[in-house]
Amino acid sequence: MAPALALLLPLLLLSAPTAAQSSSSSSTSKAQTLAQEWFSANFDDNETQLAVGVNSALKNLTDSDVICSGLPSVQRRSDDSTPNGGCPSIFTAVNASCSCLSSEETDTSAWEFRVALRSDQSDGSYPTTLTASDVLPIDSIRTLLVPTSLTTLRIIGVGTYPQTITFVPQDQALPGSTLPIAEVESGSIAITTV
Repeated sequence: MAPALALLLPLLLLSAPTAAQSSSSSSTSKAQTLAQEWFSANFDDNETQLAVGVNSALKNLTDSDVICSGLPSVQRRSDDSTPNGGCPSIFTAVNASCSCLSSEETDTSAWEFRVALRSDQSDGSYPTTLTASDVLPIDSIRTLLVPTSLTTLRIIGVGTYPQTITFVPQDQALPGSTLPIAEVESGSIAITTV
């Protein structure tokens, strides 16, 4: 009888968290679940990206679930670090940290980003807000979804050596994805200076 009880106890322990998870997941909408899956699929662990806006797969999110209200941001996913609380809760739940660029400094016709390859020696702090003059420590730049009014986009590498920052598409899982630096959601792109 004791061996049967020994097998039952681990089953009960495994069942309890599952029940709690299913009750909390029922409060998450289908759009939120898809957003979490998309975010997890498009970030390697401990990867930091410069990003603007969201891809079309995330259009059904409420305004409160859009990272930094669609403005430029530095986004990170890490299983080893505590999220900074700068992302909407649906992304914080998948270990995301977000640092939004101040909206007062986001011009609608010209954007300039000062970037440096994130290193293991960086201080590891991720503030919830950054300014246009801050150097953004990143690993990659995701295709930027820009407003149709944007005419100038500058990405300046900061440091002694050339930066080896990669560009990644909005949806890395799609085979044959094109890799524009920037695109607009609807209409035609107006950028004349890169």
